[in-house]
Amino acid sequence: MEGKTATENQTHVIIERIKEDTWKFFDADAFKSLANTRVVSISQLILENIEERPAGLFTIGQNHPVYKAYNYFRRATEGDPTVKPRAPITVRDNGDKTFTIIDGLATTSAAKILGWKFLPVQIIETANTELQK
Repeated sequence: MEGKTATENQTHVIIERIKEDTWKFFDADAFKSLANTRVVSISQLILENIEERPAGLFTIGQNHPVYKAYNYFRRATEGDPTVKPRAPITVRDNGDKTFTIIDGLATTSAAKILGWKFLPVQIIETANTELQK
């Protein structure tokens, strides 16, 4: 890759719309069995360190975590038997009806780009407490 910049190694990816079908992509059993879970609006989730992109278009390489998350959604929609539902996004409750993502940033970013409205989360930390185990 001599002489190429990071920008030259990126690809414009136009994504297909994938219908929001929460329990096709997320593990409903894990959601029910874990403490402090709920389904929240994506607008309540704080995506730190992710630049806003127009819906349907983003510039990343195929090894970028957001592209991999989108590809996971696509493969699950196509019925790929190797794709297993993932656990809820883990978040910190900020105490102001917003949540900062601890784990699941790429998944949330891909869902937001796809125009989804809600995601299941597990609150494992609050603004006033240490990580709960």
